[in-house]
Amino acid sequence: MKHLFLMAALSMIFSSIMGQSILQKKVNAFTKVTNLASANISIDVKDLNSNKSLASFQSNKSLSPASSVKLFTTAIALDKLGEDYTFDTELRYSGMIEAGTLNGNLYIIGSGDPSLGSDQMDAGLRINALLEKMLQAIKAVGINKVNGHIVSDVSCFDSAVIPPSWPWIDLGNYYACGAHGLNLHENLYYLFFDQSPKIGATPDCCGTDPDIPNLTFINELETAGPNSGDNAYIYGAPYTYTKFIRGTIPAGNGSFKIKGSIPDPPLLMAQLLKKELEKSDIQISGSARTSFAKSPKGNSLFIHESPGLQDIVNRTNLKSVNLYAEILLKTLGKEFKQDGSFNQGLEFINEYLKNNGCDTKGLFLMDGSGLSPNTGVSASHFTQLLKVVFDKKKLYNNFKKSLPVSGQSGSMKRLLINTPAAGNLFVKSGSMERVRSYTGFASTQSGKTLGFSIIVNNYEGSSRPLIKEIEKLMLEIYKL
Repeated sequence: MKHLFLMAALSMIFSSIMGQSILQKKVNAFTKVTNLASANISIDVKDLNSNKSLASFQSNKSLSPASSVKLFTTAIALDKLGEDYTFDTELRYSGMIEAGTLNGNLYIIGSGDPSLGSDQMDAGLRINALLEKMLQAIKAVGINKVNGHIVSDVSCFDSAVIPPSWPWIDLGNYYACGAHGLNLHENLYYLFFDQSPKIGATPDCCGTDPDIPNLTFINELETAGPNSGDNAYIYGAPYTYTKFIRGTIPAGNGSFKIKGSIPDPPLLMAQLLKKELEKSDIQISGSARTSFAKSPKGNSLFIHESPGLQDIVNRTNLKSVNLYAEILLKTLGKEFKQDGSFNQGLEFINEYLKNNGCDTKGLFLMDGSGLSPNTGVSASHFTQLLKVVFDKKKLYNNFKKSLPVSGQSGSMKRLLINTPAAGNLFVKSGSMERVRSYTGFASTQSGKTLGFSIIVNNYEGSSRPLIKEIEKLMLEIYKL
């Protein structure tokens, strides 16, 4: 009987070693793929129960992982703020109401809610509904005239709305919008064009939604082939209202839309409320404006509560929304360092990692979303984070829900379809020019839970062959 137990134990050990050895061989073979000859690569696969590395390649090499950086921001926000944390936006007035006239200001006080007025969040409140609730709250206290201003209070955060290392080419586009103390419509607008059937022609701009006062465009766009896709870029910094449009959109006879970043979302919020009041014959003597100073105490008229943080983190990771990640970063700074800034948010993330036993040597986080090309993260940094998450079971369950699932959702929807790994990998991807990364959890066929990270920089040629090779490697991870 003892011999049988010994043989069974040795068989299990041998099988485990062989599985690890096979995976390491697969990792080594992956690094020798033709279009990776000039690439930088970092890979780590870790058993999250034993905390042992099962296969690796340059696991401590710091590379750009693009949007996989969101894993740090969202996991730590979920752990420290909690899945039920919400952002409140308050409408308040100062002064006195006399015979229907408010002698004072209306204040819209932000707390950084990234979902305010979003048309993408089912649990959120869209712009028109938000404005209607504010209008009704103002009417309910008998205000029919305002001798004062409408002020958006953004004092919860600092005035730096863009991380300093974001590339110029991205500014002006929706995915590089600013992270403000008061956000609206995910800080993006839709810009519409009348397509032209003639290649090389300039398509006409035909308006934005929402309408943004004083926003003008210098249109240098050209028409490309019918199936060329959206290759248009909007250039312009935050708070600037002259934007340049360059690149191409497809030829056609219909309408085509792209997305840009609202120059000053807090100001637009105040402008829209002013317009809504004037439509209802409530006259405003002052202007719409933004203030970084804390508002005076006053009387609360209306408070909008955002969806819970779980919903916000789900959108951040599933749709890879940079705005949401940067707001979470600033919120960590505000809540735990008493400074709603990128720098203090990043400092808190580094402190959290160190306090949870992670080695942060060589970790260079420059933002909360991964858009900065100056960020440096290794595969080992990611698997250490995944181990911290895994060991906190409630956090692990909540966090895993936010990640794209192999063969089912998000950026993983088309990967590992019709394989046994479909539905068993929970992965945040990242992509920029010559950057591809995949990091997350694998529930393997043997019942293990693994954490893995694959980061590739500066590969040659198209990304499609590389993604196919990464897909094969992820399948091998699942088979372990």
